[in-house]
Amino acid sequence: MHLKDIELLMNSRVLRESNFSGGSESVISKHDSIQVEARNLITRLQIGNFESRNSAMDSLLGLIHEDDKNVLIAVDQGVVPVLVHLLDSRSSVEIKEKAVSAISRVSVVGSSKHLLVVEGALLITHLLKILDSRNGFAIEKACIALQALSFTEENARVIGCRGGIASLLDFCQAGTPYSQAYAAGTLRNLSGFSEMVKYFINENAIPVLVGIAASGSFVAQGYAIECLSNLVS
Repeated sequence: MHLKDIELLMNSRVLRESNFSGGSESVISKHDSIQVEARNLITRLQIGNFESRNSAMDSLLGLIHEDDKNVLIAVDQGVVPVLVHLLDSRSSVEIKEKAVSAISRVSVVGSSKHLLVVEGALLITHLLKILDSRNGFAIEKACIALQALSFTEENARVIGCRGGIASLLDFCQAGTPYSQAYAAGTLRNLSGFSEMVKYFINENAIPVLVGIAASGSFVAQGYAIECLSNLVS
């Protein structure tokens, strides 16, 4: 494990940048400084023990929530595939929760979400597994990311064939107002593809959507109405 971590460190630029920035902080721009910090955190997310990775994740969340520009920098430095890897079943529940929170943050910054789409089926599979958990916070963040991913037909097909519509319908009825809204928004996106109609029919979605349109949260009601319109047109 240590040899693998050393190899990763040597292949990264973190050690060289640490030496350089140590004596030259006054001449490094804010953008360059954030690049260095992002690369450092991304490296730390891949090495060491749980405490080290968890600390790096906390710092990363602080960085990307500070400014949309920081999200773009972190994405440019390769944070997305690292976050997707952290959703693997071998990661701790705490790190998974923070990783899906970071992914949801990336998903709402328009010019960076395309890199989530590139991760496609693997990321969607991880997010759908989170929907089956009992972690309300992680579920809400997963719904946010799924809405961003559901704009492409290929991703919509993955969500449909892996049982995602049933889970999303459940959260439209029983989730928090935020998860209801994002789950309904995802269903609205899915309903825009003609191939997806069969999945809605298989899940007996029409009566559920009618109920959401009548008594769901305000935003979920609007999405449910749009979804019904797409399905019956």
